Amino acid sequence: MCSGRASISLDRCIASSLRTVEGRCRLCESPVVISGVQNILGHQQDPRLFSDLQNVMKSTTDNGVAATFDSYPPKFRHKLLALRDLILETARSTQGVGEIEETLKWGEPAYLTSETKSGSTIRIAWKRSNPTQYGMYFHCQTNLVESFRELFPDCFRFSGNRAIVFDENDEVPAQQLSVCIEMALTYHLIKDSLRG
Repeated sequence: MCSGRASISLDRCIASSLRTVEGRCRLCESPVVISGVQNILGHQQDPRLFSDLQNVMKSTTDNGVAATFDSYPPKFRHKLLALRDLILETARSTQGVGEIEETLKWGEPAYLTSETKSGSTIRIAWKRSNPTQYGMYFHCQTNLVESFRELFPDCFRFSGNRAIVFDENDEVPAQQLSVCIEMALTYHLIKDSLRG
């Protein structure tokens, strides 16, 4: 779980990005308020969360994306769809991002800021080569993952300079991950401030 150190760094460095998210759990309908270190993806293993894959995928602009999600093992499909929801919700609530294009890059679901060109591509995937893990991938020639590592040293497991990876039973710290997503979606607007 995340240490207080990450929260202090978050408050100091990205104070303008912090927001309280309110809503209802899609599984149990209980109220959810995210204002600290809390996991909103905790119910993702329950098949009732995404009972109808086609309903979830209606907003997909690339039919190959739906097929790719459908090809993942069910346990990971649900987790990746929860990451997808977090990307899209973060994009909707982040000024300057605009409409998100959902497509395939390297055979994986990818999210681009094609309308505004404000950000760097985010991909999500499960890979046969690491069958107990799934991840969120970022452009390796940016300093995004390096910045995430500085902000959240105890929250995530990183793969080089390109990914945040999760084991199949990890709880995803959604608020911190949302900050990472926001930074990626606005990378071209904030990249100068990310350089040491």
